[in-house]
Amino acid sequence: TTERIRDGRRIRVADAVVHGANGVVARASAVLLRRGEQPAGEVPATADWDAPPPEEIAPVRHGMPWNFWQFDGGNRPVTSWRDVAVRRAWLRDEADLVAGEALSPFVRVALAADTSSPMSHRSDDDLEFINADYTLTLARLPLSDAIGFQATAHSSEDGVAVGHCTLYDTAGPIGYSMTTALANSRRS
Repeated sequence: TTERIRDGRRIRVADAVVHGANGVVARASAVLLRRGEQPAGEVPATADWDAPPPEEIAPVRHGMPWNFWQFDGGNRPVTSWRDVAVRRAWLRDEADLVAGEALSPFVRVALAADTSSPMSHRSDDDLEFINADYTLTLARLPLSDAIGFQATAHSSEDGVAVGHCTLYDTAGPIGYSMTTALANSRRS
């Protein structure tokens, strides 16, 4: 089901709910803003990324339908996040979300944004948090198929975590993904 919450001259807000056999399985809210003239003046902004393009890094295979290139803050490829202070990665989905339909730039980045949780919340030992929710904010749509991530924050206490990643395409920064997670410690 979908519902328009607000429909103005410069802003539109819409909600969507996906229902499955057992009830609601997903919710989304979109705030769509009309583009306009950029105001004068300098605002401190996210710097361009010095990451090597995916073509210069060997992908790490996880048996999933995507390519994943992970590297550290010095742009050295890594196969594990153990002892890595700055986490960076490229992700390129290679599977259709809907059979026979190519991924649009928005769908591509929305799917990739779910990776922000393991990027932000994985310890040097293992991933002990499960994703509860994420919020994607974009200044523009990606221009490349590969979506870049840099984990830029993690805070947690009493089994609740929040974190975020800065998102990039091969042309530069495009937005952020904020994630919330819950501890999911291994049971003995």
